[in-house]
Amino acid sequence: MKEEYPIRHVLVRDFFFEEASTLDELADRLGRAGFFLLRARENVLAATTKVKPYIVLFLFIQRTQRGGEFILIETHKGWFSYDDLLEHLPAIESSAGIKILTTNEPNSIPVA
Repeated sequence: MKEEYPIRHVLVRDFFFEEASTLDELADRLGRAGFFLLRARENVLAATTKVKPYIVLFLFIQRTQRGGEFILIETHKGWFSYDDLLEHLPAIESSAGIKILTTNEPNSIPVA
């Protein structure tokens, strides 16, 4: 039997606040959009959709007042290709009220 790894894809990008201006506002927007949310720390928000099986986990880590890091983890139960995940980023941006950078330039968000 072929061994299944629990993680299929990981996507790491920087994000900036847009319509949402704080992590609290981002959480409120995602909650209204039907996401399950867990605040791990003051600057860390975990979210997943209500789609079963749970296939994607989103982490928002606020590093500055302007934004932080966005991490998407797709489990082995997912069916999305890496390119599919990239194509769905605008939906996350819209729901969360943020802008996710398409590339991670070094020092795109200074760490305080």
